[in-house]
Amino acid sequence: MCGGGVNVHRSDCFNKLLFLYKVLAPILESYYLTALHISRDLAVELPEDSFIHILHTHAKKRVEKKLASFAESAALSTIKNAVKGFEDSNIVNVYYAGNVRMMELRDHYTVWNKLNYYLDLLEKDSFIHILHTHAKKRVEKKLASFAESAALSTIKNAVKGFEDSNIVNVYYAGNVRMMELRDHYTVWNKLNYYLDLLESLRN
Repeated sequence: MCGGGVNVHRSDCFNKLLFLYKVLAPILESYYLTALHISRDLAVELPEDSFIHILHTHAKKRVEKKLASFAESAALSTIKNAVKGFEDSNIVNVYYAGNVRMMELRDHYTVWNKLNYYLDLLEKDSFIHILHTHAKKRVEKKLASFAESAALSTIKNAVKGFEDSNIVNVYYAGNVRMMELRDHYTVWNKLNYYLDLLESLRN
């Protein structure tokens, strides 16, 4: 048992946390993507099937382009559960127009506060958070040449540098800044050039 607190140095605790991470992380990614699409696509009412189709198509494209952290996040069943979760949380309203199930964002002011709260909460698994966590682990394991490389401000500046160099594209989905690798062939050449340059400096 891992009673009392979480001791990641104990193998049984670590394995349980790793198991929970593998189970929950794809679900959280689906919820995050669903929240983004709710904020962007449900400004007007849509048939539920259409909304899920848009969401599912985008999720699969993210997997194909290797932008998704977990391929399982694009599973249709997971996406449908995420949509149902936001319905149960009174973020979206579902009703029938004839035989068609329609969806709309509830128009009360508190709904936007709730939606932004969930986006902020789920965004903690964002790119910068993943990068910062990995950098800190490298310092802890003494794999980093410089501990300062794990500073959050340094990491944010590095990400901004790749944005300014047109390696990554940053755009807004609702109120949330999104990141993706630019898919032009020259981007890969530029990225590999920077990697080679940094590797030579390190050696």
